[in-house]
Parts: sequence; C-alpha cells; structure tokens
Amino acid sequence: MTALIQQSSVRFDSKTRRKLQDQRRMKFRRAIEARAEEQRLAVELDELLFLNQLLDERQAQRRQQAPGQYLTH
Repeated sequence: MTALIQQSSVRFDSKTRRKLQDQRRMKFRRAIEARAEEQRLAVELDELLFLNQLLDERQAQRRQQAPGQYLTH
C-alpha cells in the first residue's frame, strides 16, 4: 500500500507511465489466464475421474457376469 502511495506522489513522464500501466495490465492478464487454465484443468480432471469411475463399475459388472474368465492359472 505504501508503494502505491509513493508511486502516486512521484511524477513520471508519459513513457514511464505507459510502461508501468502495460506491466500492470500484463500482470493482470497473466493472472486471468492462469485462473482460466486452473478452471479448465479442474473440469478436465473431474471428467477423467468420472470416466474412470464408470470404467471401474463396468469392469466390476463384467467380472460378476463371467467370474471364471478373469482367473489366471
């Protein structure tokens, strides 16, 4: 907070001001992109976990239907 107050009391030339604004925008944009990526990965993980659960249930059903086929000697 004090850095923000110090920055606002210092006068920058237009080039420096634009550069600082661009840096701030890029930092914000990277944060948004990182959040979007986290959300996308969370959805993908949920889908994969759901599909894995379905496959496990299906395999369990097959084992119940034909228990002798999965035994190895």
